[in-house]
Amino acid sequence: MKAIHFLPLILLAGCGSTHVKKKIELPPLPADAPVEVFMDHPNFRYDVICDINITRRGDFISTTREAYRSNVEVEARKCGANMAFIQSLIGTTSNVTVTGYAIKKLSDADKLVDMEGLKRLGRAANLDNLEVTKKIIQDLEVNKDRDMRSPNDDTVLQFLIYENAKLGSNCPKKVINYLMKDYNVRLMKFDFKTGALGSDPRKVAACELVLKDSYPHFYNRPALLSYVNNYIVGILNYYSGSREDLIGLQKINGVLPLVMKEIKDTCAKDATSEVCSFKPRFQEIRGHIQKILPKVKDAPVKKQLNNLYQGIRV
Repeated sequence: MKAIHFLPLILLAGCGSTHVKKKIELPPLPADAPVEVFMDHPNFRYDVICDINITRRGDFISTTREAYRSNVEVEARKCGANMAFIQSLIGTTSNVTVTGYAIKKLSDADKLVDMEGLKRLGRAANLDNLEVTKKIIQDLEVNKDRDMRSPNDDTVLQFLIYENAKLGSNCPKKVINYLMKDYNVRLMKFDFKTGALGSDPRKVAACELVLKDSYPHFYNRPALLSYVNNYIVGILNYYSGSREDLIGLQKINGVLPLVMKEIKDTCAKDATSEVCSFKPRFQEIRGHIQKILPKVKDAPVKKQLNNLYQGIRV
């Protein structure tokens, strides 16, 4: 009779396997070393030390992530990691697959997460209130080192620049300079076509040195080259004589050497690349400037257009 009672317990236990793939070689940790296990993606930047895949088959297997915490802890220690997270759990009470990762923490956790605090920060930045902006960021202990900031915090700081650069020459200069100098914030990307910065994305070029200082950090280089190209074409075709357009020309002249260098260097390596395809487009702009320069009467504008003409050499 006892044997009959033990059989269901064996079925409940089920069977399965654990597969671990090392990404980075580290010495194992002691068996009693603490391991912090997150039940989802952690809110900081990390390196993956090991991939962990756990499968279980049987009757009435647990389908909660918490039930596999100890399994992940054991494998993380073997990999030499004191942190891990469970990315997914798929299956039913008879067949479960758990995917997790042993990790090494590389950055701070998110600090800029409170919605009310973010609204106050946004208002202070928009009004160019440097003292309030500083206090909010410093009180939250946001890391000044971009490599140590969480991805979320870096995105929030970038958004502050995105949102305010749309004001062009009227952008909050003190706050933007503070973010770029003290926190090394740079624009990484934005929608050049639809104006995700707000009204007219052309205004970004007229906001201090945002475009020039951010240029090396943009992800989509062809999109950025297209932005610069279209910006110049827009000025040439629709110049209104406004202060905004004049400042925009000055700022574009500041970023132009970087554009020309990138096109030259890229074309020397691969003449068929997308970046190299901008060479004739800029040559066409240069030819157009040459034609209209004698007709321009406004001295400051003529100076900037001449600088533009001299700077376009590909």
